[in-house]
Amino acid sequence: MNQMTLQIVEWGLLIVVGIYILQALLLLWGTFQHQKSKHQQNAPQVSIIVAARNEQQTLQRTIESLLQLDYPQDKLEILLVDDRSEDSTREIIQRFAQKYSFIKLIPIRAMIPGLSGKQTAIHTAVQNARGEYILLTDADCQVPFSWVKEIIAYYDERTGMVCGQTELISQAQKLSLWEGIQAIDWFYLLTAASGACGIGKPTSCIGNNLSFRKSVYQQIGGFPKIGFSVTEDFALLDAVVRQTTWQVRFPISSKMTVQSHPVPTVKNLIAQRKRWLIGGKKVRPYGKLLMSTSFFTHLLIPLTLILTNKLLLVTISFGTVVMADLMLILRSIIPLHRSSLLRFFPLFEIAYFLYTTFLAGFIFSKRIHWKGIVYEHK
Repeated sequence: MNQMTLQIVEWGLLIVVGIYILQALLLLWGTFQHQKSKHQQNAPQVSIIVAARNEQQTLQRTIESLLQLDYPQDKLEILLVDDRSEDSTREIIQRFAQKYSFIKLIPIRAMIPGLSGKQTAIHTAVQNARGEYILLTDADCQVPFSWVKEIIAYYDERTGMVCGQTELISQAQKLSLWEGIQAIDWFYLLTAASGACGIGKPTSCIGNNLSFRKSVYQQIGGFPKIGFSVTEDFALLDAVVRQTTWQVRFPISSKMTVQSHPVPTVKNLIAQRKRWLIGGKKVRPYGKLLMSTSFFTHLLIPLTLILTNKLLLVTISFGTVVMADLMLILRSIIPLHRSSLLRFFPLFEIAYFLYTTFLAGFIFSKRIHWKGIVYEHK
């Protein structure tokens, strides 16, 4: 390989690492820009939607956490959607609906043409919701008792959507190595998403901790107007950003952080990230810049070491990337009291180098397997 090519590789590394650290600093600043409304609302009507398909193992715990919410029951309704489950999910919902008047079963008998099962479930529930504020979580999650109050506190007259953090916890007493790496990864990704919202460039959110005004959903035409997506949360966020002037907030707050669980196997993780990657193909230019910078940074560091043997350059570049990642991770794990996760950070960095370049190949895929259903994404 000639000298000019090697110099291009070296300069390319310096440029992308420089962009990487600047992006991290900007995102970090963005996470501090989400402020609560100065004019707090007095318990507005809220509708919580949980779409469930074959969730008999986890649904009861989710409902029990919702029953502990610190919010007036006369201002709250919980819409539990049975998305054509083949297990005892519907029976579990019916049992709670019979006991609590503010819990309602929404049965799905067929998908709306052109939409995914999850989109159909959410859209049907929104159409039946009485509340102006719609809160979404998943049937394998637990919410904190202050969840609703904290989310509503961030809505002012300009805010149309509020996103929240999700932390991964183990079903055992403590996280395994595999689970810990995933937990740090989620904090990293969602902190970056919070920062992007804070600088006015919303790029992503997580559907198990998402809220929006019903009027905003109706304004954009809902999922029937948005069209098919395997990442309905991103599609909804993207539509709000592109089609309206409503603001999106993504605060980092322990009072509204939802708990979920890591996926059990590498195969499950690849399928999850493949779905996220394919569903996020329509991300706006700033999101594409973030993804491209991350990909080329994690590609060029090992490539430069192999091609040039410039150990000092590679070491400084690697150290800079590690510090940038650590800044964002600390921004979440400290206020959320998860500092013990730092013991997984070194292995997370190694894993991140591997899967950032590996998963990029899936951007050309179209077929997605989700909840026993195969989708073809255009």
